[in-house]
Amino acid sequence: MDELENFAKNAFYLLIGGVALTVERSGQILQEIEQQAPIVIDEMIQVGEAKFNEWSSQQQNYASGPREELRQRLFVLVKGDWELAERLLQQARDNNPGRSEDWYWEKVIYDLERDNL
Repeated sequence: MDELENFAKNAFYLLIGGVALTVERSGQILQEIEQQAPIVIDEMIQVGEAKFNEWSSQQQNYASGPREELRQRLFVLVKGDWELAERLLQQARDNNPGRSEDWYWEKVIYDLERDNL
């Protein structure tokens, strides 16, 4: 019986030790994440801003460009994929000639929002 009690006691200590080490290591990992999160977020913001500015400058090539809020809304809807946005805008222009540039942007935005519902 002593061997069984000793085995049970050691198994219990092993379990408690494993849980304690897991909790301790989890705390360390969470602290590392907490320290790295602002850096990662700042980098993501900078990349997003650069992508948006690049895309926005490409869109300004049109003489009668759309309102800024339309650019921003479409940029968000296509998740920064300005090539997709341009294809959708060109398709709207081809299918609906003679409309204003704002109208094409509003049409594409409307269609994307409708399809995402």
